[in-house]
Amino acid sequence: VAKVRQLDDESVVPTPPAFRLPAPARVAIVSICAYGDTEPVRILGSENHQVYAELHGYDLYQVTDKSQIQANFASQMDVEDG
Repeated sequence: VAKVRQLDDESVVPTPPAFRLPAPARVAIVSICAYGDTEPVRILGSENHQVYAELHGYDLYQVTDKSQIQANFASQMDVEDG
């Protein structure tokens, strides 16, 4: 984690305090990735999201199956498209 933090610190532009949410605001990552369990994009994406969330102290919610999504049909949302 130390090496990842070092690389992250080098690549991120500091955010001025005026642009930060006031405490006790919390940030969470929501990821929707319903590829098959063994698909590289799902494995690498999930690992990346976990490291990033841990690094920054964010909560992480990963949706990994279309059954976890309640479609909004009025917006023509299609959970069967991929």
